[in-house]
Amino acid sequence: MLNRILVLLDGSTLAQCVLPHARAFAAAFAADVTLLRVLELNNKEAQSQVDPVNWYLRKVEAQSYLSGLLHEWPPAEASPNIVLDEGTAVDRIVAYVETNEPDIVMLSTHGQSGLSTSSISSVAHKIIHLLPASFVLVRARQALEKDSETIHYKRIMVPLDGSRRAECVLPFANRLAAAHEAELVLVHVVPQTEMIQRRPFSPEEAQLCEQLQERNKTEAALYLRQLADPSEQSITTHLLTDAQVPDALINFADSEQIDLVILCAHGYSGGKHRLYGSLITNFIHYSSAALFVIQDLPADQIKSSKRNLASTNTMVGLNQKIAYAQPEDWTPD
Repeated sequence: MLNRILVLLDGSTLAQCVLPHARAFAAAFAADVTLLRVLELNNKEAQSQVDPVNWYLRKVEAQSYLSGLLHEWPPAEASPNIVLDEGTAVDRIVAYVETNEPDIVMLSTHGQSGLSTSSISSVAHKIIHLLPASFVLVRARQALEKDSETIHYKRIMVPLDGSRRAECVLPFANRLAAAHEAELVLVHVVPQTEMIQRRPFSPEEAQLCEQLQERNKTEAALYLRQLADPSEQSITTHLLTDAQVPDALINFADSEQIDLVILCAHGYSGGKHRLYGSLITNFIHYSSAALFVIQDLPADQIKSSKRNLASTNTMVGLNQKIAYAQPEDWTPD
């Protein structure tokens, strides 16, 4: 399921906050861990000739840093591999991922540049929008406040939109929840029914709108019940109604103290021409929970999506119709 985990580090304490999550995932999936650090030119070196002696000393320091992490790794757990690369961080990281194809890449929202008013650093933003892989994004600010060497997930949230694609994350979520004895929270948002309105609704139209809304809520409740195994006491379902689906999910995750949100890169809308759907973008920038995004696109579509991303910086919102996926043998109660 998950065999190889790549952890991105830059030598900073903020970047290291991803390590407890890496160990938690490695234990749950019996996966191998690789710690990668890229040694970059600093601003002064980039503007002048590189001093080979200084570069050598920095390289030794970076290697010592990785070796120190290896030495501090809990002896009861399998030791990670360490890799030191040189060059531009974003380019070398993407090249390493494309060549070695790890199952997931784990990184922190902030690193050497420190915390800022932005929810994610520019470097981390570039990396996750170029990675041809699933990723885990750890919130540096929240992790720094907890200052813990171990992670124990208590509540894992899976937003679902009624599509088979969105449901592909459930095996991963179940595995993590079982390993941590965590509550698995399945959440669906029923968008408020929209009707074109250039005048006040007639009583018949208002009734029709209400009937449609109730119908969608009934189908959504049935959908969640089908996904939640009644024998599993640790699974709970929540049905929300809101005109703004991303806002409703993010607010729910924050208010319910969710430790980890797991999402498929695409849902009902498909969005094969974009690396991630708009819901992922919203969670990246506005949620405070750690985020696990599972990339469902094949390699050739990922390359096409990356080219499309380079040609536009606009985020397109889509009006989605909900079609609830039903098992083939499903019959009404």
